[in-house]
Amino acid sequence: MKVFKEIQKTPKALYLLITVSLITPLAILLSFYNKATTEAEKSELLIAIVIIICTETLAFWFLSTMKQQVEINKYGISFKYPPFKRTAVHIPMNTIEAFSVESYNFPNYGYKYGAWNLLKTTPSITIMGLKKVIKITYANGKTLLIGTQKPEDAIKTLRYYKTNKDEVF
Repeated sequence: MKVFKEIQKTPKALYLLITVSLITPLAILLSFYNKATTEAEKSELLIAIVIIICTETLAFWFLSTMKQQVEINKYGISFKYPPFKRTAVHIPMNTIEAFSVESYNFPNYGYKYGAWNLLKTTPSITIMGLKKVIKITYANGKTLLIGTQKPEDAIKTLRYYKTNKDEVF
């Protein structure tokens, strides 16, 4: 059985929204800059333009570095989500009691992006735009949701390693 690996990145639509949020205030500020009569007004508007450009550039950089990496192998599940969690978190296969695929929706689980979880009800590791998660139940009853774009492949890999644990460990 091969190892399940998946890397999920920020949806491209978010970049479009940031571009619009950059262009709109810049257009407004540039029109005011062209109409400005005093040097003080122009310098204040120029400072505002530079701040907006720097902030949006930082947002682009931040989103471009965000990704979720999941790996399922014979030893368990490993995941990380840079820039929040740069080192991998490992869940040993013998601590996993059950697993299933569930539809991920905001009202039931809260919204999570990397390490930020608003309205948190169930711990989860997801990226925006995912509709399916793997729900992992530990032997102690706690649960964790891991977002995936390939839930069938992930469950198939987990099922293989859980049923063939004598050969694996």
